Amino acid sequence: MLFHSALKYGYYFDRMKEENSIALIVRVMGAGVVAAVLAMTASTGRAALGQAEGSIATDAIGARAAVEMSPQAGFTVNRFTDATSTNVREYAAPNGIVFAVAWDGMGTPDLSRLLGAYYGDYVSAAAGAPAGLHRSRVVGQGVIVERSGPMRAMRGRAYVPALMPAGVDESEIQ
Repeated sequence: MLFHSALKYGYYFDRMKEENSIALIVRVMGAGVVAAVLAMTASTGRAALGQAEGSIATDAIGARAAVEMSPQAGFTVNRFTDATSTNVREYAAPNGIVFAVAWDGMGTPDLSRLLGAYYGDYVSAAAGAPAGLHRSRVVGQGVIVERSGPMRAMRGRAYVPALMPAGVDESEIQ
């Protein structure tokens, strides 16, 4: 009887391992499909400074988040939380172009994605800018990027003054 029970449990144990392997394969294949879809959508662009507001949905899909749109006087704020639990706000002018982004959370989001074509300008300007321990302000030729806060409580914003709608003050970008 003891031998029979051991065989019986051995069978179930082997079956459980087999089902876990199948589940693992399905998860890996599913992750591959998700990665392929994200790679395809990456070529269509992200919502970045100077880009069309419609691409904001791509950022949210990549972060598996819903976009919350909030119309303001003179612009629209699109909010979502990225994969690192950072709250991202993208500010779009009435013409549909993103003129500013702001964030707060555990870390800094991927600035190369958020700044888009302005990232090179930011990197060049940051090389010569003074670095602070918990605060920095980098003024490039076309973009201004401000970051502050201690680790795990980062805040920041980036904006293109030339793209800001008339009547919108930089203090509204929070």
